[in-house]
Amino acid sequence: MSLEKPSFLGLALYDCFCVADMAKGLAESLCTDATIREYETDHWIMLAAPDRLNTNIHEWIDGLDIS
Repeated sequence: MSLEKPSFLGLALYDCFCVADMAKGLAESLCTDATIREYETDHWIMLAAPDRLNTNIHEWIDGLDIS
């Protein structure tokens, strides 16, 4: 089973709940069209790096082929 739709995964490198390496490995093995970005933050990426996260999400959305 795999996810074939475009997906975005933001990884917090200092997250003690969702270990980045494990999540990245899962996404790479299960998602055929994943965009993965890493952030040097704790669990709350949206609070620690909102500008970078929002920019990355906007770039990902803008790059989607919606036709």
